[in-house]
Amino acid sequence: MGERKISLKKNIVLNYIKTLSGLIFPLITFPYFSRILKPEGLGTYNFAVSITSYFTLIAGLGIYSYAIKQAASVRDNKDELSKLVSEMFSINLISTAVSFVLFIGSLFIIPKFFDYRIILLVCAIPFVTGSFGMEYLFNAVEDFTYITLRSIILQTITVVFLFIFVRSPDDIILYSLINSGSVLFQNILNFFSAKKYVKINIFQKLELAKHLKPIFILFALSIASSVYSILDTSMLGFISGEVEVGYYSAATKINRMVLSVVASMSSVFLPRLAYLTKNGQKDEYKNMINKSFELIILIAFPCTVGLFMVSEPIIMLLSGQEYVSAIPVMKIMNPIVLIVGLSCVTGTQVLFTQGKEKRVLYSVIAGAVLNFILNMILIPRINSMGAAIASVCAEICVTSLQLIFGAKYFNVSKVILNLIKYGLMSLVMAVAVYFAMIKLENDAIKCLAGISTGVVSYLICLAVTKNKFLFDILGKFKKNKAVKND
Repeated sequence: MGERKISLKKNIVLNYIKTLSGLIFPLITFPYFSRILKPEGLGTYNFAVSITSYFTLIAGLGIYSYAIKQAASVRDNKDELSKLVSEMFSINLISTAVSFVLFIGSLFIIPKFFDYRIILLVCAIPFVTGSFGMEYLFNAVEDFTYITLRSIILQTITVVFLFIFVRSPDDIILYSLINSGSVLFQNILNFFSAKKYVKINIFQKLELAKHLKPIFILFALSIASSVYSILDTSMLGFISGEVEVGYYSAATKINRMVLSVVASMSSVFLPRLAYLTKNGQKDEYKNMINKSFELIILIAFPCTVGLFMVSEPIIMLLSGQEYVSAIPVMKIMNPIVLIVGLSCVTGTQVLFTQGKEKRVLYSVIAGAVLNFILNMILIPRINSMGAAIASVCAEICVTSLQLIFGAKYFNVSKVILNLIKYGLMSLVMAVAVYFAMIKLENDAIKCLAGISTGVVSYLICLAVTKNKFLFDILGKFKKNKAVKND
């Protein structure tokens, strides 16, 4: 294929455009559909998605993360890349077939699923067709232009269809079908677009066995991770019912959208870090990790504090009065933005690229066990608030262990100093937001005032402290403007 010159800065910009579109579209749709579907309908859909997510894990094994790492290291050789992708595709087809058989069996064995069979089948479309998606390939070759354009176009079409066809709580199946159909078309489009980079041939002599051990380690990691990323919703559905799932879904929606902006950094850095590791460029690797830590903290800390400050007006504005019980749940969940942001660096960027998948697994198992125990204790007593507390505790456990395991690969004192520095700036921001909203009554105005005040006050803090990231951006902007004027 030949070595291609790839701009990391361009990829970061493209990935943020993609991620921001993933924020904007839900912000457009969620206020409408949370009111149309009501807490019960929203809870039913999210419960179904949480159940099919387990079968998605089985179908996906640990292929995605493993394939990005492996494909990134051979991306300059089309023959080797084609062979690797053919092997991943073959393994994925087998795991998907096994998962689908287990899924169909569960529909007839588990009584709770009897009344959910239709919506569960609809929500299963993404994992059944997932092997054709091969998203790892486009990330490995760093084709973020294609990824971004595809995502924005499909999201736009999906939103249009949702607004046209979903008009009442009775349209929950149609709502699920449109969302699943979007993923189906994405997978089909990816399959045909992959021909630009590889030739898939599952009938040639493939070496599948050599991939199984690392894939199963990552599969175990995925299963363990699911206990505190998916099990909360499942356990709420089984123990407390769909309404509590609806509250929990409304409370975590904004957190997850903001977290996606923070976590998207990992998908950009991962292939480049794997490439640097493969080529023994240790200094460049460590420098990039330290920069990644600071950038994550710079973004995640004010997001965490800001979300806490505007939790009430955001829930009221986006979901309505029926979701008032989601406000304390959202406040409890806010720290996850920062905690998981740090975990994206320690787990994905550091331990994973250094071949320390087992240590990531140990940390996630510890968090999963803690999450399950706390869920069993807290959900029957305080419902969705219990699930929120369990999730935060689990994430703290995971990130703490990963920081210990990966400490030798980055500057720990720098991370601590950055947490203190950006934490203080976020505290100043919080005071400004509080006084900006204190006398306002209208939720929309409170949100607007709080968010705008937060952004401006935080930028002022960055400017006063002469933050290098901010001044780099301003410098590049002035340079581009000068070039245009010339």
